[in-house]
Amino acid sequence: ISANGRWIGGFSTNGRIDPFINGQAIVATVWRKGRIHNLGTFGGQLSVVNAINNNGDAVGQALTKKPDNVFGVGTQSRAFLWRPATHRLQDLGTLGGSDAIADLINNKDQVTGTSLTDSTVHQATGLTTNVPFFWRHGKMTSLGSLGGTNGYPTDINNSGQIVGQSNVKGDKAGHPFLSIAGRPMQDLGTLGGDNGVANMLNEKGT
Repeated sequence: ISANGRWIGGFSTNGRIDPFINGQAIVATVWRKGRIHNLGTFGGQLSVVNAINNNGDAVGQALTKKPDNVFGVGTQSRAFLWRPATHRLQDLGTLGGSDAIADLINNKDQVTGTSLTDSTVHQATGLTTNVPFFWRHGKMTSLGSLGGTNGYPTDINNSGQIVGQSNVKGDKAGHPFLSIAGRPMQDLGTLGGDNGVANMLNEKGT
């Protein structure tokens, strides 16, 4: 739900069957003033809203028709932005790989999520390189990594500061990170152990 309480994002079954999972297909939805809006997909069987801001702009993931089982859903997953003004899904692109997911959006329409960067599967994670991104004004920027091949964001404030976790070299551990307006992430360290994660930050960047 948006911070001002005016918008709700999520998903709903639509009465169709997803042949890949042999179960009910689900589609992204936005709710406003008692009305539910079906956001559709990019041609695939699934879409989900992951976050929504005070303007009603929603982000999430939507499947295409192109076969791909990286995330176990049968076809490619692409990060999307949906705006009430246009009522259509906008594909935010990728960082070079086949798939991306948009996880969070602030009230300035700055988006963060994760994107694959290549197609090489790494033994330690069983995944291709998957790194956090920062998207604004039509451009997706990689936040990089702390030496590993997997990372994800957990929060973004209205200044474009992002926190989350990134694997360190060898992918045996992960550290919390901070990134400011798309700049490469900073390792926030741990309290002496191997792992840590930053879950939230406020508007002052704390």
